[in-house]
Formats: sequence, C-alpha cells, structure tokens
Amino acid sequence: MKRLFLKLLAALMALALAALGLALLPAARRQAQLRRDARAVAAYRRAVEAMDPLESGTQLARARSYNATLSGVRLADPFASDANRTEDAACAELLDPCGDGVMAVLEIPKLGAALPVRRGASAAALETGVCHVPGTGLPTGDGAACVLAAEDGTKAARLFEDLDRLISGDCFYIRTLRETLAFQVERTVAVDAAGLPRASLEGDVCVLMTRAPGDQRLLALARRIPLRAVPLRDDTRLTPDWTARLLFAAPVLLAGLALLAAVETIRRAAARRRLKRMKL
Repeated sequence: MKRLFLKLLAALMALALAALGLALLPAARRQAQLRRDARAVAAYRRAVEAMDPLESGTQLARARSYNATLSGVRLADPFASDANRTEDAACAELLDPCGDGVMAVLEIPKLGAALPVRRGASAAALETGVCHVPGTGLPTGDGAACVLAAEDGTKAARLFEDLDRLISGDCFYIRTLRETLAFQVERTVAVDAAGLPRASLEGDVCVLMTRAPGDQRLLALARRIPLRAVPLRDDTRLTPDWTARLLFAAPVLLAGLALLAAVETIRRAAARRRLKRMKL
C-alpha cells in the first residue's frame, strides 16, 4: 500500500512540475526578452559613446534631411496586413551606430522601461520590440512626427502592455545618438483599427501605438517639450522588473521545496522498510 502511495505521489509531483514549467514558460520568455533588450540598449550606448562627435552630428544632419523630404506624416495602422513594413532606401542606414538596426532608445520612467527602437515594422519585429513605423519621421526632434509601435506584450515581452497607464502630463524620452528628446503625453486613447485617424500629424509629436482588445489600437499622443521643462516627478531612475523576477523565482523555489519533501518522504519510507526487514 505504501509503495503504491509513493508511486502515486511521485506521479503527482511529476505532473505538478510539468504544469509549473508550462505556466512559467511565458515568464521565462519575457525575462529572456528583457535581457536581450538590456544588452541591446547597453550596446547602443557604448557605440554612441565611442562615436566621434563629428560623425554623430553628421548622422543626425542626414536624418533631419530625410525628415525634410516627408510630404506629411499620416497615422496609418502598422498592424494591418497591407501596411508598409520596411524603411525606404533613403533611411536604411541612418542612425544605426551598432549596425543592428537599433536607431534609438525609448525610456518611459513611469513604466520602468528602457527599450531599443528598431527600424522597420515587420510582424515578427513588432512582437519582440519597439519599431519605428516607416513613413513617419525619424526621432531627431526637428518637427517631423514620429510613430513607434509594438505588440502589447502577450507574446514574448512586456513591451507596451502597460501603455494605458500613461496619462496626460506623463513624460518619456527618446535618446538618439547624443540627443535626448523629451515628450509629454497629452492624451491616451483607444480607437477602432478600421477608424484609425489618417489625417496628417502636425508638429513635433510622437505617438506610441499598440494593439488593444476588440481589434482596437491604443495610442499615447505626446508632444515634444524642452528637456529642462520635464516635471521632477517624472525624472526617476529606471528600475528592473523585480515583480516579474519574484513571480518567476517564487514558484521555482516552492517546486524545489516540494520535490525535496517528496524525496525525503521516499527516503524515510525506504529506511523504515529496511529497518522492518532487519527486525524480522
């Protein structure tokens, strides 16, 4: 009877560990994506620091020249199947100090996020990072509207799943080469994908966009402000996602303790059987 009980206990533990592994898989993928983003951001910053200031200024000037050729920036849907997903040849190599397609770093202090901004908006890229939407201005702060998009984080990473937490007055930053641009959110709205505004965006603005339930798009519309005018309450240090780490570590610790308890139970049962045979 005891042997049957121990076998049943071992089977239940194996099932529990398998279920735990499946439950932790999204969290593990998310943590892996966070580490990749952190490495990309660090590599970008090192490359910028190593750049000659004259080369940095030249690249910014070329990017601003490209922005001047845009006849108008429209708020199209980068998630649509017929969307333009690739940058045109004129800006294919602009603002790319690492040669890996990272053109800037987006920092959102309220969300504790520091994310690399990559060129092009392919479906795969939108699932794994923040992308510059082709046809919109490069993030150089010269009056050309810029649109950045990413999935909501349900696939592999956190990305823009907390975008709805941004409210009027919140600020975020875009660091492009040696320039730091500050933007202040004016409003956050959800619109139907079919009714996404297609009017030209006016002024030095930046739009953060992601999907929302019900085939909607969540937009954070922000306007550039002088860096010195950033409210002090938003001038905070970015912190690691300790909540996600704890949620990932606690179940692993509990599973390990449960496994140790099961092994100890089996060991003691075997010891009792040996002692019983010795007494006989």
